[in-house]
Amino acid sequence: MIKPEQKRLLEIVKEVSEGKTLTQCAKEHNVSTSTLSSQIEGVEGQLGQRLFLRNKKRMIPTDFAKETLRDIETILECLERIDVRAKKMSKVERIRYATPKIIVGDLYHKVFDYMRNHPEYDLTETKDDGQDPEGMIARGEVDCAFIGNPSHKERYSHLLLLHDHVGILVHPSHPLANKSEVGLNELNEGHIAMGKEACRYVLNLKEEVYLGGKPVPFNAYKSFVQHKEIVLTFRLAADMLGDTRQVFIPIKDLPVHQIYFCWRHEKDDSPLMMDLALIIEEHFHERP
Repeated sequence: MIKPEQKRLLEIVKEVSEGKTLTQCAKEHNVSTSTLSSQIEGVEGQLGQRLFLRNKKRMIPTDFAKETLRDIETILECLERIDVRAKKMSKVERIRYATPKIIVGDLYHKVFDYMRNHPEYDLTETKDDGQDPEGMIARGEVDCAFIGNPSHKERYSHLLLLHDHVGILVHPSHPLANKSEVGLNELNEGHIAMGKEACRYVLNLKEEVYLGGKPVPFNAYKSFVQHKEIVLTFRLAADMLGDTRQVFIPIKDLPVHQIYFCWRHEKDDSPLMMDLALIIEEHFHERP
């Protein structure tokens, strides 16, 4: 690669050929006039050709210099393009995403742990704190998010990941375990642990329903099931426990919960975002 001082000398030869004095060039490039003069003479010696005819007032470009000027300009333009490209590609693209309220569990963490482990990705986690991730994308506050049942898919690019059912998780010995589906009225309020995402979804759809119990962390679901309690949750959350000693039963008359990965239209041309969408899709399709 050409050295910085070689590039500077090419720039000076170009500037002098276009009419600048050696004194002006020396001042602009912060070197002495005598140093520049010696460097130009050195180049002339290497080429075996005079670049300038010298007089007391100015340096007059020779025919060789005039014919070479176009080549020098081309070299400098190429070096500039290379420099711009190098700076652009050295920048880490920033992808902002909202932490979802919906259940995506270990898949979500696996995907973003993967991205964090690659230095070319710089992911900034933005917690929604009660805000709507869909609105955050629309307002440009984040670049992407997992969204359940989005209302305005036309506002951004999106990828449908799965249809998730709300149901209950029970021990095989539970009285409801042999049913193919259950109604909300069949649930015993005194023995329910509520996954907060599923509970929020159910209550938004069935406002008249009151379910007893309390929200529990995802990693505590198994302990409730083993104690023959009922856990209100999504099918995906139940599947991720990977325990054949429990049974998931859908709740009838509730619409399917759709999970999308969504991103801003402005990121459609981003290789980083396209790679991220592909990785997320592959992770979700790995589910049984």
